[in-house]
Amino acid sequence: MEQATIAYDSLRPDWFANGNLMARALQRAVRKRSPPVTFVGFPRHWLPVFSWVGATWRGSIEPPTYVPLISRRSESEIVREIDRAQANGQLRLLVEVVASAEIVLCETLQRMDGRLAKGDFPTDGSQIRLTTWHSYNRADVRQIDKVIADFRPSRPGVLFIPCAKARPYTKSQAHQRLMRQLEGAGLNPQTFDKIVITSLGPIPEAYWEADLVQRYDTGVRDIYRLLVQCRSLLKKASYRTAWDLMTFAPYSDLLRMLHLEGYLPKLRRVPEIGKRNIPVFRTSRISA
Repeated sequence: MEQATIAYDSLRPDWFANGNLMARALQRAVRKRSPPVTFVGFPRHWLPVFSWVGATWRGSIEPPTYVPLISRRSESEIVREIDRAQANGQLRLLVEVVASAEIVLCETLQRMDGRLAKGDFPTDGSQIRLTTWHSYNRADVRQIDKVIADFRPSRPGVLFIPCAKARPYTKSQAHQRLMRQLEGAGLNPQTFDKIVITSLGPIPEAYWEADLVQRYDTGVRDIYRLLVQCRSLLKKASYRTAWDLMTFAPYSDLLRMLHLEGYLPKLRRVPEIGKRNIPVFRTSRISA
């Protein structure tokens, strides 16, 4: 079979730097286009992404600028790290970690993710860790946007509920305690649409047991992304009542913005439900 090669030392710096050329080449590998491409003489921080898309390489080199976890390590050491990540279902996470440390790979991954579809990679059932900006661009994570776009309200009121570690959310003790607090305030939760506000996106009750919702975990929140998703979710809704049950203050701020923009009526709260904020560290005042 005819084989194409892309040699690192033959690339024009301006073509390479914006990530578009590499994204197109790697996309060919993902979709098994002919002729297959072999990447020759690339810096070793590219090896995780080559493995992730199923591309072949030879003759890797030391990165020209320092890349944490990669520089000063041999090809065999990097390959062992790749194998361990793959064995644990976290090769994509390794790609994101390395991309976060190198600008051109960062650009390339962004462009690739914009072009790839969920079907380009089989689901392996592993945990989806939303730990970087790249995590939210994954094709499987972007599927939540279709759920949001298809949402239609079924009741006149809505409860916005905080997310929980336990899945499905109905098994969460915190969730169950919240429902008891609502009942104590004279509300019947069954008469409201329920939407959990998560870092993944706003999740309507009908999707609480969806595979993607069961598998995600997060340490990073993108508040603006969540605002855009909530606008999409609510654009065809006309709720008459809305309850903010958030325990994370920035999410309450987000709901207030949606009220000011006309997506929600005035928000109500149960007084017993407290809030926490993003930690803010202030330097001590130094008196003159």
